[in-house]
Amino acid sequence: MLALILSLGAAHGGAWTPDQGDAYGKVNLRFLAGRAAYADDGEVVETGAYRDTSLRAYYELGLSDLTTLVYSGTPIGRATYEGASAQYLGPNAVGLRRSLWDHALQVAVEGRVGWSEPFGQPDLATQSGSALTPPGYAYEPSVGNHFLDLEISLGRGIKNGWVTGTIGGRTNTADVMSNAVTGVVQAGWVFQGRFELDLHVPWYLPTGPVDQVNFAGTGETSYVGVGLGFGWWFRESLGVAVAAEGVAMAQSNAATPSLTLGLQFR
Repeated sequence: MLALILSLGAAHGGAWTPDQGDAYGKVNLRFLAGRAAYADDGEVVETGAYRDTSLRAYYELGLSDLTTLVYSGTPIGRATYEGASAQYLGPNAVGLRRSLWDHALQVAVEGRVGWSEPFGQPDLATQSGSALTPPGYAYEPSVGNHFLDLEISLGRGIKNGWVTGTIGGRTNTADVMSNAVTGVVQAGWVFQGRFELDLHVPWYLPTGPVDQVNFAGTGETSYVGVGLGFGWWFRESLGVAVAAEGVAMAQSNAATPSLTLGLQFR
């Protein structure tokens, strides 16, 4: 759920670009488990028991004071549905962020090219033969796709924190996926220079109808999410990061919160 969005630290992501040579990264595990899903009409339906554990990564490097190399992705994961399981490779994307306005109000544009492999694409709901699976619904942890993301971000530092907003679009090549409007609004606070708390509201809104249901949320899906992240820099360059993610509304997605836990470095 919410595979496109990662909780970011105070000066990382969004409209900010690090100085040349500076870097920020995050590696974490995401856990998801439940027995319900959002159908194509947005209603919650009962399903078989599913679990998903995946490795998530994010990295950015200042190529210059105005240009940043960015990467985000899911190198590997494992999904289970009512006893049927498969390893899979999730989406990965690499691109550049360019600062357009470096003053009190930060403005930047970002472009990324991404891909997801069909490795691990079997429909686990069909393989499991669960009687709880609604007819025609699937649990496919990976869908083969190539995509292009273009977005613009605005951000501003506030007392002991920051606010940022991003709006953009995604072009998908997979036959089962239309293009989409994407974005996220985020507000964060910093305490004692070591603790970070952020509230983020991401969205992914396809331009076409959602007429197939994939509990994994990896195919055509629509959602407005909500998440809370927390970071603790226990050393100057090393910290822990945790986040909880849910949805305000969704179609063709898992109906359960996800939890991420990992390390961040700079």
